[in-house]
Amino acid sequence: MVEYMEIKIDAKSLVNPKRLDLVVKYLYAKEILENEINTYQQDIYKDLYIRHIAMRTMGEEPDKSKQNIDEYLTSFRKLIDSIRQNGFMPPPQCASVPITQDGLLADGSHRIGASVALNQDIYVKEVEQGYTWDFDWFCHNGFNTEDKQRILKGFVDIHSKKCVIFVVWNPLFAYLGNVKAILDRYFDMVGEVELDFEDNYIAFANSLLEIYERNIAQSNGDESGILAKAHLLSAHHLSYKVIVLTSKAHSDKSIEELSKLAKGEIRNVFNHLLPKEIFCTIHSSDSESECVYLANILLSPNNIRHLKMKILTDDVRSNLVSKIRNLPFFLHTRGIDSDEICVIGSGVLAALGISKDFSSDIDFIINHKYREKFGWGSVHLSDDYEIGVSSKQANGPIHDNVIIHNDNYHFWFKGIKFANLDIIKDRKSAKTRSKDSIYLRQIELFEKMMGHINQQKILAERIEFEKARRLNASQITKINKKGIFNRIRSILPPPPLTSLKSLFDNRWKISPYKKHLNNTRPFIEFTITEKCNYKCSYCSQWIHDKNNPKSLYNASDEVIDGFMRFLEKVGREFEVNLIGGEPFVHPKFIEIAKRISDKGNKVIVYTNMAFPVSMFRKLIEVTNDNLLIHGALHIAQIKDLDKNIDNIIEIHKLLGKNSKIEIVSVVEEEIFETLKYVEKRLKAHHIDFIFIRKNNKNGQSSTYSQEIESYMKPREHQYNRDMADSKKINTKKVLCYAGCRLFHVLVDGSITRCWTYQSKFWTFGNVKDIENVRILKGAKPCYSSQCFCQHPTARKMYFTSRLAPCHRINWTRQAERVFSVKNEISNGKKRKVINIAGLKIKIKTLKKT
Repeated sequence: MVEYMEIKIDAKSLVNPKRLDLVVKYLYAKEILENEINTYQQDIYKDLYIRHIAMRTMGEEPDKSKQNIDEYLTSFRKLIDSIRQNGFMPPPQCASVPITQDGLLADGSHRIGASVALNQDIYVKEVEQGYTWDFDWFCHNGFNTEDKQRILKGFVDIHSKKCVIFVVWNPLFAYLGNVKAILDRYFDMVGEVELDFEDNYIAFANSLLEIYERNIAQSNGDESGILAKAHLLSAHHLSYKVIVLTSKAHSDKSIEELSKLAKGEIRNVFNHLLPKEIFCTIHSSDSESECVYLANILLSPNNIRHLKMKILTDDVRSNLVSKIRNLPFFLHTRGIDSDEICVIGSGVLAALGISKDFSSDIDFIINHKYREKFGWGSVHLSDDYEIGVSSKQANGPIHDNVIIHNDNYHFWFKGIKFANLDIIKDRKSAKTRSKDSIYLRQIELFEKMMGHINQQKILAERIEFEKARRLNASQITKINKKGIFNRIRSILPPPPLTSLKSLFDNRWKISPYKKHLNNTRPFIEFTITEKCNYKCSYCSQWIHDKNNPKSLYNASDEVIDGFMRFLEKVGREFEVNLIGGEPFVHPKFIEIAKRISDKGNKVIVYTNMAFPVSMFRKLIEVTNDNLLIHGALHIAQIKDLDKNIDNIIEIHKLLGKNSKIEIVSVVEEEIFETLKYVEKRLKAHHIDFIFIRKNNKNGQSSTYSQEIESYMKPREHQYNRDMADSKKINTKKVLCYAGCRLFHVLVDGSITRCWTYQSKFWTFGNVKDIENVRILKGAKPCYSSQCFCQHPTARKMYFTSRLAPCHRINWTRQAERVFSVKNEISNGKKRKVINIAGLKIKIKTLKKT
């Protein structure tokens, strides 16, 4: 490798479309710095950072310098502290960052992200090869629209002077490839997102009003032209594309000139389809300030969320709008930049339509750099405007500067920032004025109505599904047969013995009783990812390939959407077990859990407990107190066991009364004393700790020393006993409800009957094609001679003719009760007597005694 002289450059110059991972690290570094001045600790970008690391490296650096996610987090915090205190130290005190001649990074991405957040220059040296981590990588690895919005907005924050934003309206979607081809001649593509407003026309129209607010303000507030445009665009699906571009490296024109040229060419090319005069093809930023403004409006998930909240009322009263539009000029006369304030108080309620009557003044907070001039308390500026109390004086959990500059805490209305509704709730709750109580009640009613609207579609779908299910439900037939077969059934179902079955000529098979289904727990196991941050030698997942992690996959968006439709097909009574791999590795794991829980299904998560408490907190928040966390401790993989246990205890405290956490661990001789220590600590907090036997290569359970066996016997999980019992049974052709009350959905969307995969017999289709999925309506014979799946046995899915769980029955002993042949001596003669359900039939005299 050829190395050249180290030089000092601006760290921002290395953030380019080919290395968008630097934006993620920059955003997380900013969040760390903001949390130092906040009482409330935000972790939005921490979550994004963790997922992008987990997807790229599985939490382990190739040189083993970092071997899990916690080490990444700790190392990055130390790096930020070091650069903040000492700057980016020159060589040889600190290694230079290696980059290619084209500015492509080869290593040192965390140093770049921290340096950009701290506005530090860096030292670099030239190498021959770098690595890409572009927007396509985030798309292909399942990052959602909000993630992409945040990454693109972060890029604009760093390079606002070199960026332009294009909005492609929905009539041009069919020609999007042609549009991009034109843009590629002028710019380098950073990335794109589609903002879909579904059937929410009010939110769609409001978004257009915000996009064109600067034009509207210059035309004396006339919104009629923009509303007419929204009406025209509503003939198509209510969505549009937002494309972020940056100038090419050696362009001789300014970004503003390039924007006008590209926009003009696109409008001319498609003029025969959409005349330029109706402005329904494309919109773009024509200046740096407009680019930043559009990024704030369109690339902030929080802003889009608040736009969609405003669906219950018509537009707000004109007196609020006029005051808001006059506010920038008023602030300018007082020496305050309008970008350095954020509206609080009743103005927020009026902007969202919660309160229609707005006659008071507008309260706002200001950047603390102005507080030396205006003071830290409330300042009355005029009859229309008032500076609110600062967070410093009010002891607010979120610093004023963070509310003003972090888009996760504010939304935009008529070109001005407004604080989030939950911030207003906190401020109003701290006051005792009667009008604040009224505002709080209005907010409470508004949130309830929003909740009803969000659930309305789901509720309608559930009602229709339940109607169809009841209409199609088969009638339960009562069986009334006489004779010996009834007497046999009165004792127990016949054992699955070939001789006995042939003796009764298959007449022992009867229709299942529906009442016995109530004894089962309907269950779906969904493999959402094959990837895992651990590499356990005893991993039971048959998909696991620790030697080739690049061959492992995440469930795609298409599979996830199909699975949600599959849930609607089978019903809300099913418990859903999310497994992997490691479920937390999937970038949409929290979203998947939320969607499942919102449908009324219980969520069960099998996890190795290696991820931060903050991610479990999000999981708990979205699962509506209907969650079971099944945590597996892999002792050999854990670096700090006590910290891991502390995290488990903290997670346990976060759970609601209807949720639970249980911890299991595979028993190995060398770690048994450690497991006893873990059990003791968890039991002190009433957390179940379960011992699981290790299976050998033949699928047989391991045995241990006498000391361990005696200790485990009263503590052993029922799973171990169920598996041992089930292996004593020849399960072939035994009736089982797997495929009716139990399913396994693979990462590619295939639906199988149970965990043991035999495609010839047990595949029912794919969730991606839900119309062609066919599921069983009742118990069907098992095609395997031995069951290796814990779920049918643990959930009583195996049944014979009377639906008694066969794994609880000693078949040898019970068969003797139903059918046996013995020699008896009667009247001095020895006879062979057949005992059938208590009826003794003497069939032959053997000889005299």
